[in-house]
Amino acid sequence: MSFTESMLSQKPALEVLGPTNFKMVTAAGILSLTTSSSKKGMDYDCILEPGEECLTKRAKAKQPIWESHKVWDKLAEKWSLDPEIWQSFRLACKKAFIEQQEETAEKQEAEDEKDSEQMKKVKERALDIMQHGDPIKFMVDTVARGNLGNEGMARVIFCCKGAQRVKNSRGLHPKLTGESGMGKSDLVEHCLHVMDKSCYIKGSASPKALFYHPIPDGLIVFMDDYKPDEDLDTIVKQTSSNFHEPYTHLTVSDQQAMQLQTPAEIVWCITSVDNQQDIQVLNRQFSCGVNESKDLTGKVIRKIFHDPVTALPRFLLDEDVLVCREMSRILQAQKFSVAVPYGDDIEWNDLSSRRNPSIFLDLILAHAAWKFMQRERDEHGNVVATVQDFLDAKDLYSSRAAAMMDKLTDKQRELANLIIGNGGQLYKDEAAKLMGVSAERIRKLAIGDKKNNGSYEGGLIQLLPGFSWERVPVGVEVNGISTQTNKILMALTVVENGWAQYADVVTLKNQDQWALQPHCNPTTTQITTPDIDSSNSTATITTPIEKERDEHSSTPSHNGLNEGDKKNEILSQCQNEGCNRCSGPTDPDCRGCSGPNSGVKDRVAVPEDADSEGLQCSKEIVL
Repeated sequence: MSFTESMLSQKPALEVLGPTNFKMVTAAGILSLTTSSSKKGMDYDCILEPGEECLTKRAKAKQPIWESHKVWDKLAEKWSLDPEIWQSFRLACKKAFIEQQEETAEKQEAEDEKDSEQMKKVKERALDIMQHGDPIKFMVDTVARGNLGNEGMARVIFCCKGAQRVKNSRGLHPKLTGESGMGKSDLVEHCLHVMDKSCYIKGSASPKALFYHPIPDGLIVFMDDYKPDEDLDTIVKQTSSNFHEPYTHLTVSDQQAMQLQTPAEIVWCITSVDNQQDIQVLNRQFSCGVNESKDLTGKVIRKIFHDPVTALPRFLLDEDVLVCREMSRILQAQKFSVAVPYGDDIEWNDLSSRRNPSIFLDLILAHAAWKFMQRERDEHGNVVATVQDFLDAKDLYSSRAAAMMDKLTDKQRELANLIIGNGGQLYKDEAAKLMGVSAERIRKLAIGDKKNNGSYEGGLIQLLPGFSWERVPVGVEVNGISTQTNKILMALTVVENGWAQYADVVTLKNQDQWALQPHCNPTTTQITTPDIDSSNSTATITTPIEKERDEHSSTPSHNGLNEGDKKNEILSQCQNEGCNRCSGPTDPDCRGCSGPNSGVKDRVAVPEDADSEGLQCSKEIVL
């Protein structure tokens, strides 16, 4: 019934105007009830609008109007209302309120059920990728939908997260450089967007904020547009050096000694235009340069104008993003060590730094960490890295090997190449024209930023041996008159490594042989499902190779066996007792390979002639 019909007939009718908002037209006027929540509970607000000749009347209480209360029980008398009409309004509001609550509960239940089904699907997809797919690639591809052309940098950030969860890592810290407005901050934001919030913290902070705020261990700390700060550099350096331990700071407050600590295992993700940090800090970072090509810039611009066509937000929040967050949450809950059985066969060809090999090793550990469900465990419970982890790490490191050696940004290397191409000398103003930047920008690339103590930091003159910056007199002609002026001449006399490609900075001896070993081959997989929730259990997938190995694990005593069978039994015993350098009886020509129970400590010597003497195991198995 409409308001008009109600007025004409004088029959009270309740109209629901919205959630917990009701009106009834009566002979005395329009009664209305609104409810709202507050810190102290629900508020019930009753209003009577009798008309233009009378003032609006209002009553308010914490109890519902349909319950007995001194305000509501006496309101009919106070407002001169017909008691039956007032009671009818109270009961009608109660009925409508209950119906509203039930409807809301049903909707919420339906939404919860929908969310539950969606999250179930998300968890299933995340678990499937962790067990069978490439988690890093999936996350990189998801990021690439919002941030174009920086897939390599995104891989670095996710590897830094992976290495963080490995007990025997030294910690990886991404340093992203590039010109202002080229997308380095946007990339980090997109990478963090696809990670669970338990993985990171972002925002501005004072140098000693980590000492005073209750920040948990194992976070990525994002510092955007970093400006040189000696105090902060010290904290970054110290927390990076002792990655798995908190950094302690002793101080005094109100004449009381205090011992403050930072969280442990902090990954510093820093963006800046140049490498203005202390060289000791730079040595602890994985340097990455943003893609500043004109081709990519054109694609980014086209995307900026295309997104509004479909009303796409800057940060998508769909199932793929939720899957990424679930995978990061799964990894965040893990903590393990990673064994690299082929470590002795890794050959490092760069002698410029003792830190870079550790950075590369952490990349191996990071790839194994993200695929920990696809990797075997040795006898000590360590995740065993495969050859594929080495290859993935090499691919990623080689693309940035030059920057890791000399700590130059892409712009600094461009400038150095221009100087070399000009015979080893180039004036500052000429370099500015060739690079399409200002003379001041060339100055910063060359000599860096001036510190409080008057020294300069982060420029070619600090980072590149053989580089010089000198003011020299130059003859010029002005209005037909010859004169002299001073110009800045940059020179580069020595260039280590000849600015060559760095694809072979690291190699793996006997790579093909290692790739054939069961524990170094990702096709032989033992999967352990983490404790995602109380309903999860541990599942083991046994491959045909493992099945064959298991069938021989119960080899009887060697008494009465021929030499060939004796050899198989020795190998089987060796395996069963934890020897890691053979694959058991399925590999009679073992030359020091590694089996599924590898602990990287024991070796089996197997002569080519199975009937020859001297068949021994390093665990001293006696025939």
